[in-house]
Amino acid sequence: MKKIVCALMFLLFISGTNGFCFEFLKGLVVNYGDFSYISSIAVGYQYAYFGTTNGIIRYDISNDRWGDPMTGIEGLRGRDIKAITASRDDQNVWVRTDQGIFEYTEVFDRWDGVDQIPNDELTNGRHLRPDPSYFPPPGFNYLNTGVIVDEFGRQFPLTDIVDDGWSHLWIGTWGMGAFRADNTSRLMQPLPYGLIQQDISTIYSDHGVLWMGGEPGNSPRTGLTIFDWRKNSFAYVESQATFIFQAEKVNDIFPDRKNVYVATDNGIWDIDKKNLQIKNHLYHSSGLPDNQVFSVYAGNDTLFAGTNSGLGIIYLGKENSLPPARTILASLAILTLDYIDGDLWMGTSQGAFRLTVSNGKVSRLTVPQVTQTGPVYDIKH
Repeated sequence: MKKIVCALMFLLFISGTNGFCFEFLKGLVVNYGDFSYISSIAVGYQYAYFGTTNGIIRYDISNDRWGDPMTGIEGLRGRDIKAITASRDDQNVWVRTDQGIFEYTEVFDRWDGVDQIPNDELTNGRHLRPDPSYFPPPGFNYLNTGVIVDEFGRQFPLTDIVDDGWSHLWIGTWGMGAFRADNTSRLMQPLPYGLIQQDISTIYSDHGVLWMGGEPGNSPRTGLTIFDWRKNSFAYVESQATFIFQAEKVNDIFPDRKNVYVATDNGIWDIDKKNLQIKNHLYHSSGLPDNQVFSVYAGNDTLFAGTNSGLGIIYLGKENSLPPARTILASLAILTLDYIDGDLWMGTSQGAFRLTVSNGKVSRLTVPQVTQTGPVYDIKH
């Protein structure tokens, strides 16, 4: 025991002398969310700041790209931003949340509670009211009452407009995120950033790009979020583009070279990776055992769908002599799939099974470490 105590004391001494003991590790955590509901905008010298219902995001004006969100930086309490102001040199940012007023200091990279937000006279930019002379991007209409309308008739009111005093107008909307416009031509350009849904329950990493889905929540925009973390850029597949108007929970995602297959509570979306459009929607009538699909895998012109009523196998090849679809383990819910060395492993509502794809043989995993009757929710190798 004495030796253990001595070793611990030595490690603490070493950590303390190197300045690492109990140190808050800055810059290692960045929190992303649905940033499409913007309440307030501020402009500094380098950044345009957007206060949203899920924190603060900032656009790097000089480099024409998004910077990392400021949500998750130490000291800030509350993510619903009611108001935001920035100093002219970007050294300080002030916000009001539902839990108080806070000031960000760039030198210390932290937020601290303060009593008030400074007067707008100490900051850049000028707030404008909406007027009839804005020109929306293709696919949108603009109402002179200050509302953007998309091609599906969804309306997104303008919440704040700031003229930065140089050449840009920075525009916030309620539900469609940020826009930028030239302050002369008034041509609006969307600046997509953040998640399209509040809750993420499934993620697939595809060559440095994250495909994400989950619960649709109450957002009018439903579908998938695509995040390229190397470029810090977002794109979306919106289900309304293929007239899927009912919000659907995304349970699993599997990309191959050309397509992305998405398991939902109402069938499978087949997405073209190049144009990010849903080109096909598979249902029970397409050969699925059940419309509630928990897991999906594709390979060699074959689509495997883990559903609430067994594993559906759909043959996609045009010159395939096999029947177009078949079902195995119809009495079980197939909760997860993983393909390992020619075998498709299945986690089900009653244990784990293996399908040898070459001969169609199904076997059950019976090792003592895995219960044979309990549900298996995930398999990874």
